[in-house]
Amino acid sequence: MKTTVTNPFITALAMFTTLPAPDVGIVDRSRSTRTIVWLPWVGMLLGALGAFACGLVMILGGGPLLGAICGLAVLTVSTGFLHLDGLADTADGLGSRKPAEEALRIMKQSDIGPMGVCAIVLVLAIDTSALSSFANTNANGELWAHDFWQQFALLVTAPMVARMAVLIATRVGAETARPGGFGALFAAVTKPVTIVISLIAMVLVVATASGFASGFSAYEIVHWVIAALIAVAIGTLWQKHLVKRFGGSTGDTFGSLIEITQMCYLLACVLG
Repeated sequence: MKTTVTNPFITALAMFTTLPAPDVGIVDRSRSTRTIVWLPWVGMLLGALGAFACGLVMILGGGPLLGAICGLAVLTVSTGFLHLDGLADTADGLGSRKPAEEALRIMKQSDIGPMGVCAIVLVLAIDTSALSSFANTNANGELWAHDFWQQFALLVTAPMVARMAVLIATRVGAETARPGGFGALFAAVTKPVTIVISLIAMVLVVATASGFASGFSAYEIVHWVIAALIAVAIGTLWQKHLVKRFGGSTGDTFGSLIEITQMCYLLACVLG
């Protein structure tokens, strides 16, 4: 008889990534409450995989730009392009300027429009440029170790910060645009106390990663923590706009929320 795994972290891995995972069966509303809590930690795991790929490429002489591209590629492939697809569909829906019902129908179509393509290209270009901004070299043309580890730490923390915005978007009372859709499974399931605890954990992870990468520079630690909080705040405003535009959340809007928040975090970390 086939055994079904109900561990919430394994369930989150199976539902939100393409990583090998055992059968988790059918996830209902009661299980989704426990599963969504682990989404930021799944993000950190994916970030660690991306950072490993980035670091390996740079150690082998590939350079910061190629390392950033490979790190982002691992992140994208490990989610099955799910979030970029959501970003593209959301851009098509917003760009259509149609009423909510028609816009949602456009988003549900399998094809991708020019606005969706532009959204993907722009977000990936900004992410790559931001990640590779830590490319200062010494007199011998070698990348400073400080900059290497900062790029590494950014890749570890960015997916976690991005998914923190989704955790807030699934708070109790949140609206869903499609009652029978994938997004509805996780809408309005997260309690405020869970969000507060997760935010504190995110701050601690970002502060620790920034500390190790910068030699525990107080300025860099504060800088990165503020960047994470700003990114989550912008993501929350983005989510609020999408709910107002479409009448609620969908799986696609959650995907766009992850990509937009991650982009804002990377930008906020490298600027200034």
